[in-house]
Amino acid sequence: MFGTEKINLCVEQGYEMKRPSLIHIRAEEIESKNNIRLGEKVESIADGKWNVR
Repeated sequence: MFGTEKINLCVEQGYEMKRPSLIHIRAEEIESKNNIRLGEKVESIADGKWNVR
């Protein structure tokens, strides 16, 4: 999915609601598996598998 490139993003959200926050996202392929991480005061609300076509 990502090839040899790592993806690093910082997403801003909640500004219109006056509850600003930042979400840091990192995605990379490790041992032929996609590894996606979210961070910075994020509350996990779900887990599972993604089937990417």
